[in-house]
Amino acid sequence: MKRFPKADNKSQTLTYLFVCIGLVLAFSLTLIYPYTLSLAKMDREIEGIKSRIKEQNVLYPFYLDLQKKMMVHEPEGFSLPRQVALPADETAIASDDFQQIADRNQMQLLDAVPDVDSLISGSGYVTMNVVLLGDLPRIHNFLLQIGALPYLEKIEKIQIQEMTDREELELRLDVVIAQEIKKK
Repeated sequence: MKRFPKADNKSQTLTYLFVCIGLVLAFSLTLIYPYTLSLAKMDREIEGIKSRIKEQNVLYPFYLDLQKKMMVHEPEGFSLPRQVALPADETAIASDDFQQIADRNQMQLLDAVPDVDSLISGSGYVTMNVVLLGDLPRIHNFLLQIGALPYLEKIEKIQIQEMTDREELELRLDVVIAQEIKKK
C-alpha cells in the first residue's frame, strides 16, 4: 500500500486543504447547485399550478351555471327531425328536394351542386352549394323547410344579395351521407 508523503511544512498542508475545499466547491457547483435551481423552478411551477387549480375551483360553479343556461330546450310542440344519412351514391336526392321546396315557395333554384372536395374527403358529410332567386319572405319559408330535412346537418353560410326585383340566396349546407363499408 502506498503511503502519502508526510507534510514537511504547514504550507503544503494548507495547499492540500485548499485543493480539497476547491474539489468540494467544484462538486457542489457542478452537481448540487443546478439540482437546487431545478427544484426551485419546479416549486414555482407547482405553486402556479396550485393557484390555477384554486382559480378553477372558484370558477367551476359559474361554469356549471353557464352550461345549464346554454342547454337548448325544445319549445313545446316543436320537435327536431331525426337525422338520417343519405346513401353516398344518392346525393342527387338532396338537389331534387331543394328543387321541390323551391317550387313550393315560388322560388327559382339556380344551382344545387355538391362540393367535389367534400365528396372525396370521407368525412361523412357532403357540402352542397345552393343558389336561389326569390322574395325575402319566401326565402324565410324556404330556410324553415330545408331545416326540416332529416339529412341536413347544418347551414354553414347564408348570403343574401339584393337584386333589382328579387333577392339572390347563396347557401352552403352540410348534408349527412352514409359511409360505405368496404369488405375485404
